[in-house]
Amino acid sequence: MRVEDRFRELVKSAADHLKESSVQKFLERDEEYQKDVNELNEVEQAYMEVYLSEKQRLICDKLFFCKDRVDYEYGINAYIAGLYDAFRLMELFGVEEIKR
Repeated sequence: MRVEDRFRELVKSAADHLKESSVQKFLERDEEYQKDVNELNEVEQAYMEVYLSEKQRLICDKLFFCKDRVDYEYGINAYIAGLYDAFRLMELFGVEEIKR
């Protein structure tokens, strides 16, 4: 693995660790998110009750897995981009101006 790739993975891992506690605080207070989670749980339960052949179930499960993985990668990259933008804003406005 190249040094740049390893560094990127370390940054992603560290950001993921920080993100978990930060984002969780916001999600717990977000009524729309809580509503969406409840709806997701209901739909997952309905999915589990639908008869599908083994092949159909594997295809659906792979679809859900890939979607979750893409959403995770998007989320962690969006979080890192947000940190990057925060640093750029600090540089643009000067750290002292932001403290006021």
